Amino acid sequence: MSTRSRVARLIGRTLPGAALAAITICGAHALAAEATDAADADTAATASSASSRPAADASAAVDTTPPPDSSPPVAGTRPDVTTLTAGDGEGRAAPSPLAAGDAQGDVAELMRMLRDHQLTEMRTTYNGSYGASLLFYPQEMTYYVALFQDKHFWRVVKSQERPRAEMIYQNFADQTVQLSDIELRRTELAAQKRFLERVIGLSEDHAKRLRADLGIAREQQAQIEARRQAAQDQAQALAVEERASAARLHELQRRVRRLQQQNENGLAPDAQ
Repeated sequence: MSTRSRVARLIGRTLPGAALAAITICGAHALAAEATDAADADTAATASSASSRPAADASAAVDTTPPPDSSPPVAGTRPDVTTLTAGDGEGRAAPSPLAAGDAQGDVAELMRMLRDHQLTEMRTTYNGSYGASLLFYPQEMTYYVALFQDKHFWRVVKSQERPRAEMIYQNFADQTVQLSDIELRRTELAAQKRFLERVIGLSEDHAKRLRADLGIAREQQAQIEARRQAAQDQAQALAVEERASAARLHELQRRVRRLQQQNENGLAPDAQ
């Protein structure tokens, strides 16, 4: 029994009938107001519990998303759009909790639809390991625009307006050009480094071959000089022998002429 009922009963014992009726009516109105307030409170509590349950479910769904790979991207990677996973872009400012929940919800929705093969890939642009895709969901005439790096989604925006989706897709594609600039430059520098290392290696090999050829040439030159010197020495020796032989021949010829002259004169050599 409420306080108002007890007060009304106490007053009823002392007041006449008309006053008692008036007070009783007031007490009834008060009881009805209390019941109404209690019902409103229960309704508000139920609505609050019901509204908080989807948020909790969404939060649980976000928590189950696998973290992105921390390894550096490799330029030129071309993953299949259906293999992409949820992830945060490197170097980007963290969004507000509400915005992060909405974006992650769109990412999870897109991933689920990709796994179920419910989307049609309309456009995809790659720049390095960054990419942007425009996907279409025919059943609800909804467009999904995704920005991703390597195999991880950054952002997902959905719209039922084709021009707006095309505009967002072009914006994402432009972002991939800017984001991949340093990555592509790094790839070019790495390729140049490998090219120069290969050229240096080839040059060193060529230098080794030239040094080997030069060594062989010097060895051959030394052998040629040795043979030339030997031939020159032989020639000098032969020249000396030739002069000696010529002198001997001259002497023999002189003796032959003398003997012939003596023979012609009829004198023996001993007679003279």
